[in-house]
Amino acid sequence: MALPRWTLDEEAHSLEGPKSDSVEILAEFAPGDGPRGFRVRVADDGTGGIPVIFDGSNLTVDGESVPFSLRDGESALRLHLFLDRSVLEVFANDRLAVARVIDAPRNSLRILATVPEGRNSLKRLDAWTIPTEGLFRDVTAPPAH
Repeated sequence: MALPRWTLDEEAHSLEGPKSDSVEILAEFAPGDGPRGFRVRVADDGTGGIPVIFDGSNLTVDGESVPFSLRDGESALRLHLFLDRSVLEVFANDRLAVARVIDAPRNSLRILATVPEGRNSLKRLDAWTIPTEGLFRDVTAPPAH
């Protein structure tokens, strides 16, 4: 499986993705042992971050745990994340949604995927950075002279 812009760390059982505070991530994790998911807004030294973790019976997003498990016939955990600076939206298997306002330092931009079985943990992994600069004009700012 080609994972452009993602770097695998077999020892840490993680994949590192693009650095961004505005990103959309679409992932399918194979069933298996061990927690799987993401930490977004991680510092350069690997500390901190906002966890999005599935442990087989719960989905935890930034400390809020919601009961969730795969149903009969579901062959993967599908996570769709939208991170827009201080807002994180997580959708799981098109039937659970969790949204959180998050607090992270401005320079914490790393994204890590938790993959207990390495690349075999993933069936799909795509990420798109969302451009934020220049999209909107601040109409509340005084005019530039």
